[in-house]
Amino acid sequence: MATAAAAATPKPTLSEDQIKVLFAIIDTFIPELQGEELESFVRENSDGTNDEALRAFGRAGVMNTKVSEIILAKLHGLPSEKIEEIGMVFKVLSTK
Repeated sequence: MATAAAAATPKPTLSEDQIKVLFAIIDTFIPELQGEELESFVRENSDGTNDEALRAFGRAGVMNTKVSEIILAKLHGLPSEKIEEIGMVFKVLSTK
């Protein structure tokens, strides 16, 4: 019976506030590119035909791409206890 009850318990997910903290952390480590950083990124990755696409990608930052969705999906794919632990850390970080 305990196994059936455990299977019926929904898997935890991060709250909206916890997700905001996660995205703030990611944006801190991988921010939008600007100025010389952006131009350096374009020079290093350009094939001569894709400069504007590279600039748009660099200015978008991780949070404005599908990468943020992938990160969130990976986190929600963790075991329940790990999601709860990460959620607690994000909750503590979000308190003022």
